Amino acid sequence: MVDGRPEDEILKYSKIHHIDLIIMAKRRKIPGIRGMLKLGSVSRKILEVSDKPVLILE
Repeated sequence: MVDGRPEDEILKYSKIHHIDLIIMAKRRKIPGIRGMLKLGSVSRKILEVSDKPVLILE
């Protein structure tokens, strides 16, 4: 357990531990490109900032 903003802590953890792929679950099930536009703030930030590939699961 860590204290801080989730997106910052996930990105920090991925760098420290040399993670190759970040896998996250999406809360809402909205199909197509609209679904990608409706991502939560944490998922969106990770997708925008991460230098690692990110897989979003429904």
